[in-house]
Amino acid sequence: MKKLLLGLVLIVAVGVGVLFGSSALTKDKGTELAMALDNVNPLVKVTTVYAKTDKVVRKFTGGAGEDEYVYRLQTVNANGEKRWLTFNAQHRLKLNGRL
Repeated sequence: MKKLLLGLVLIVAVGVGVLFGSSALTKDKGTELAMALDNVNPLVKVTTVYAKTDKVVRKFTGGAGEDEYVYRLQTVNANGEKRWLTFNAQHRLKLNGRL
């Protein structure tokens, strides 16, 4: 019984450590893996940010032959704090438009 309880405590501790570690590793990353991990991690805080599109950083052809665009925008939250956001879009966004 003691070993079972110790095992459960160890599993919970490792799980919490993985959640904290993955949120620290994926902070400010725009890769698909980082975004997927952030979507399922309950420790990642969801915030609303505002930005204007100004230019495409990179254009490339996707795996299925479609055009893909990479944008890097400076965003501002409700408190006035600024952050950079990098993301892909499968169509060209309206310039100087809001997200």
